[in-house]
Amino acid sequence: MFGPTARQATRDFAAALATDPRRLAAGPTRSHGNVASTPVRAAVRRFAYSGLAVQRPGAEPQFAHMSVWDAAHPLATV
Repeated sequence: MFGPTARQATRDFAAALATDPRRLAAGPTRSHGNVASTPVRAAVRRFAYSGLAVQRPGAEPQFAHMSVWDAAHPLATV
């Protein structure tokens, strides 16, 4: 059974996924005034994720929303 994840470990995991070059799909980027958003999906080792990356002028892209699941977890195969 998995225990709780430390907050910093969670942030580090999200940052690693956001910069991973093995992205499977990125949707079209849309402009929302001074913010742009791009839907993204990927699979990295046993984990899959999908989310929404946003970018403000002069800043690095970051996740505004992300869902991550362990594709090898027994409950994911049900």
